[in-house]
Amino acid sequence: MPNHFHWLLKVKEGYKNPERLDKSDKRIEALNRSIGTLQSSYTQAINKKYNRSGSLFRTRTKAKSLSEDRKRRIFYGVNCFLYIHQNPFKAGLVKKMEDWPFSSFRDYAGIRGGDLCNKKLANDLFKLPNEPDEFYKVSLQTIPDHVIKKLF
Repeated sequence: MPNHFHWLLKVKEGYKNPERLDKSDKRIEALNRSIGTLQSSYTQAINKKYNRSGSLFRTRTKAKSLSEDRKRRIFYGVNCFLYIHQNPFKAGLVKKMEDWPFSSFRDYAGIRGGDLCNKKLANDLFKLPNEPDEFYKVSLQTIPDHVIKKLF
């Protein structure tokens, strides 16, 4: 997206209670700070290179736990996954999801062979179809507005 990005991250096993992470959790605060530092460094480099000033991204880094309760974890996770891939398309930036070059959608759909995202983990967590055509069909599913509000 021109002014923001989305990452879907999984907390490593072994944390005391990964099901109960929330904004008050020190790890979430540390993750937010780290992403903020990354954004700041990137912005400074771009500003220096292009002789510009100001921010490149929306002002706040936010983190949200999608595993608030076990029954809905997969439901929210899948919808977040779909939302991230649909975002440039729904915003009218591209005609098809695979046209957005900065998305992992192309990797999951078998169009590009990138290895930045952990496709096996996403498939294990969300039970995604392995066939590119089936994955594409699933990716076009409409996410209800009330679900989007809970995600963000």
